[in-house]
Order: sequence, then structure tokens, then C-alpha cells
Amino acid sequence: MPDLFKGRTLVMATMHGKDRFLGPMLEQKLGVKVIVPEQFNTDQYGTFSGETERKQSQPETARLKAEEAMRNTGADLALASEGTFQPHHVFFMAQANYELLLLKDALHNAEWQSWEVSLRTTSVSKTFHTPEEALKISKQLKFPSHAAIIKTHGSNGYAYVQKGLLDKEALLMAAREALEASSSGSAIIENDLRAHMNPTRQKVILQAGRNLLKNLASPCTRCEWPGFGLEEKIPGLPCSLCGSATRLTQFELFACTRCSYKEKRNREDGKRFAEPENCDSCNP
Repeated sequence: MPDLFKGRTLVMATMHGKDRFLGPMLEQKLGVKVIVPEQFNTDQYGTFSGETERKQSQPETARLKAEEAMRNTGADLALASEGTFQPHHVFFMAQANYELLLLKDALHNAEWQSWEVSLRTTSVSKTFHTPEEALKISKQLKFPSHAAIIKTHGSNGYAYVQKGLLDKEALLMAAREALEASSSGSAIIENDLRAHMNPTRQKVILQAGRNLLKNLASPCTRCEWPGFGLEEKIPGLPCSLCGSATRLTQFELFACTRCSYKEKRNREDGKRFAEPENCDSCNP
């Protein structure tokens, strides 16, 4: 790992406890001291529960968080994250969790990004009409190990939103209150996707952190700047039965954030062919 960060303060732009599971690893591997800004409101950039719409892309939102955290603390090194849940870029019918970590270094005018995409998600949203129905649906949310949100729509936005529900009685009370506030006789129960409330998402963010550290430990093969990381996965892995190109990754494109040098490599796992079950020609 480069000495670029050793002995420096790293501010994490979070209000949802990401420092608790990312901080120790970053301190150990980078030699930094992790801090969190006081009274830092990341909800202003968008919320999973829908009250505030995210207006920028994932990278731009994470960048804004990092820059604000540095202004608030005076630190010149910041880490921010931003996650989304959307259809997978290859398996379109499946929902995936896309997590981005962005490390911004104002001292060296540098930035590094690291992604992790996972099909293992706990993100459920269902309509209910009675508190008992809400409690029954909560099993699909992995409640109570994963927190729930109860909400209902109003004439302008949401008439009722209760987050961070972690026990049965609180969930039933919130369900009753939401139904009372509802004009349609129904309300919504869904996973609380904030990092400190969703252990499944925590694991994806943690893997994005491992990916970031791996990138930082890989110098550019041309200029030796740290962070020669994976920029793009190029599909086309041939089918082992018919030879047709599949949607699975065939090559990985690595890029330097400093000199913009790029290098196309074979898959890291060495896999050269796809199984027929992943081929659109053999398995339409």
C-alpha cells in the first residue's frame, strides 16, 4: 500500500454508521485516522425512502458528500459512498445493489472510485391493508434483523413515514398510524436501506471497500500512480457449446486515474468459456 495516506486524517461522509464497519479496515491498511463530521446531513442528497429525490448521478452525489465533509472538518482526504438498487446490467430481470465508494484527496488533487455490484439484496416493498398483513409481509424483509419502513402517500408527497422499525410492537403501531393517515386504506412496508439498518447492504459496501484497497495497492503499469483499477467489464465470453458471445464478462478494462492509461486484460478468474445455460442462443 502506498505511503500517500499514512498519518493523515480521513473523514468519512456518513451519518449512517459506515465508519463502524469500514473505518477499522481503512485505518489498518492505509495508516489513516478515520473521523466523522458532526451534524452531517447526507439525506439532503437523496433518500432511499423517497422523501428527497437524488438529483445527481452516483459519482457526482458521492463527490458532493466528500467535498462537504472536507469543508466541515478541514480534512484534505475524504471517503463517501452512494448506493442504488436497480435492474442488473446483465441479468435484466433481477434487481441488484450498486455500491460506489469515492476517495477524494485534495492534497494530491486525486480521486479514486470503487464499485461492487451484488444480486444478493434485501430490498422489498409491498402494499398492505391491515397491521397484521404488514407484520406477515415483514418476514420477506428479514425483519427484525433488517429494519423496516412504514409509509403512505399523501396529496403532496408522503403523509406518513416511519423509519428504523426493529421490533414487532413498533411496526404494528406504525402500520396502524399509516393506515389512519391514508386516504386509500392502504400503506407501504419496505426495507430500510440505510447502511446501519440493512446488514445485507453493509456486506456489499464492505466489499466495495476491499475493492478500493485492492485498487490502491495496484500501481499503474505506465506511471506507477496507485489505483490502477477496474474501469469496465467487457461482455462476450463465448459459450462452451456453440461459441456464441454471451453477456458474461470476457475482458476487464483497467485504467489509471492520473495518466489515463488503459489496459485490457483477461478475466481475473481465468474463465475462458460460459456455460450453455448463460447463452442466449442455447438457452433463449
